[in-house]
Amino acid sequence: MMDAHELALRIGLAARSVPGIATADVVKALAVCLGFPLTETRLAGLRPAALATALAACARPPSGAEAEQVVQWLQRPADPEDSAGLAASRRGPTPGSVRVACAVNRGGEVLDGHFGSCKGFAIFDVSPEGVMPVGTRFCFPAAFQEEEGEQDGNQRRLQLVRDCRILCVQSIGGPAAARVTQAGLMPLRLAGDPSLAEVLERIRQSLATAPPPWLAREMNRC
Repeated sequence: MMDAHELALRIGLAARSVPGIATADVVKALAVCLGFPLTETRLAGLRPAALATALAACARPPSGAEAEQVVQWLQRPADPEDSAGLAASRRGPTPGSVRVACAVNRGGEVLDGHFGSCKGFAIFDVSPEGVMPVGTRFCFPAAFQEEEGEQDGNQRRLQLVRDCRILCVQSIGGPAAARVTQAGLMPLRLAGDPSLAEVLERIRQSLATAPPPWLAREMNRC
């Protein structure tokens, strides 16, 4: 039988990945699709179509691609750091900080991702005093297929970072940048593969000296 903490963490991460789906919804759907107790073998046999059907009664039923994304989270072994990241994500940004998303591809140490094609987003809470990692949110390939439309893929990426206020990317298209801005995020384009440490330090220094008014409001300083 799968470790209870591992199972709970996977379910929590899966529920967080799609707006409108609660942890309880995922648990009920797994009971319908697989029964209990849940095991690695049973989870490996979970099919997105069956999960989507079981989640059809949710306030906002997931699309086929979103159901695929939930299955990916459920079948992926959880990283030990995900536990703290999930808790931090549920709490929202720490007081006096701004949540920052960085588009990444290779290992998460440099800012090397294009918004529309990155493999994931490294999330941090940045305050004048320092930087706290929140976790990494992955753009699973099966849930971000190009043939489903660039706008749909960008919308799913936006949902992954909906609790952030700054989005750091190597590049982003005009329509995507407009959508990101309308959602309340400030896109920052930083070319040249800068390290995440460098990017985050620049943001921290800005917060510590003279943050723009909108950032000051986010930090509850006004």
